[in-house]
Amino acid sequence: SEFHMNVERIQAVGDDQVLALMKMSGVSEGGVPVAQPLSSVYYLAAGRLRRVHVYLNRAEALQAVGLAE
Repeated sequence: SEFHMNVERIQAVGDDQVLALMKMSGVSEGGVPVAQPLSSVYYLAAGRLRRVHVYLNRAEALQAVGLAE
């Protein structure tokens, strides 16, 4: 199997959050192509990573950081 993560956008949101919009793609061991959008919100405190929340739904990630489309 082979998988790739392509970053489409990274955006700082305020002083303590970073939004990353990505797309995972690849081929399973059985030869089936797979593509899935992923979004992550990184939460920082004092310049250090404290928590990561991964979303399969991009709209939910945007809403979580107050950037709903």
